[in-house]
Amino acid sequence: MGQGRRGWLLGAVLLASLASTLPAAAQVLLVADMPWLTSHVVKQGQRQITYYRADHGADKPTILFIQGSGCDSWFEREDDGSLEPRTNAATIILDRQDINAVLVEKPFNNGEDADRGDECSPAFIADFSADSWQAALSAVLTDVRRTLPPDATPIMLFGHSEGADMAAYLLGADPEIGKAAIIAGGGLDILFEMTSFAYIGGGWTGVREEEAGKMSDRLRAIMNGKGRDDEILWGSSLRQWRSFLRRPPGLALLKSDASLLLVGGTRDKDASMLAMEASYALLVAGGHDVTIWRLLGADHRLMARGDRAETRRHYNQAIDWLIGRKLVVQDKGAIPANATVQ
Repeated sequence: MGQGRRGWLLGAVLLASLASTLPAAAQVLLVADMPWLTSHVVKQGQRQITYYRADHGADKPTILFIQGSGCDSWFEREDDGSLEPRTNAATIILDRQDINAVLVEKPFNNGEDADRGDECSPAFIADFSADSWQAALSAVLTDVRRTLPPDATPIMLFGHSEGADMAAYLLGADPEIGKAAIIAGGGLDILFEMTSFAYIGGGWTGVREEEAGKMSDRLRAIMNGKGRDDEILWGSSLRQWRSFLRRPPGLALLKSDASLLLVGGTRDKDASMLAMEASYALLVAGGHDVTIWRLLGADHRLMARGDRAETRRHYNQAIDWLIGRKLVVQDKGAIPANATVQ
């Protein structure tokens, strides 16, 4: 959420023309060399929710990946009409042949790269909120579950940035989810997170210590209904801000009995690691099964040296944790705190 805040990971919805209601076997090849990637549609009232499944066999665990803020897509269309993964994160996910991946698009996108709310379509701005996005993700979970074999491993979650907060909301509402990776998000409370930058320095808000009270008051006013829903502030609509501000992710995590992995960079200027630490402390106090990886010097993309290979490594480590694989790393200095190394 916001300018930079929750903005990187993955985007929103592809044009409606990319969706298909044909059986998977009858669909055209979406991405070259990926015959196992199929497109699906779930209808929810007037909303059409497109999602993609990368299926590698019924014996593989299934992970639902939740993108961050904005209204761009997991894919971009090539001149020949085929698709290509749009982000480093999408490529990392689709490179994994040992999992079944589910990638959901946000409804009502404008079909363009757009990390900021003022670049999104009016329909997206009018529809998108924490509640509407959770409803879409829940509908996809239901649709995927109905096709899984009876003995399949329960679906797991992987959410980055805004997607980490959405994973927290799903966990709090869905007891069938037994395992989740919360990446660069999922802090105790968004109001606390934004205000905390005034004290720890840096951060996308640019708030100084003496302005902490002003920031807190402004956010409370937004929560209480000040301003039009379609007004854009810090890259997101006030409708969107209100919906997330009223729902602390950390409290949702406390409602779940799932095993949790929290991953954050200590130099993250888009999502406060301090807010994640607050979630972690409460989860530990409540006796939850929670592990935290503190990536020293890493930013919102989990990079400490600006190298995309760092993101790939930490993503793959988190996926390995989800599926119960012991971590094998070559760079001993890159091992996250609390990681298990084979």
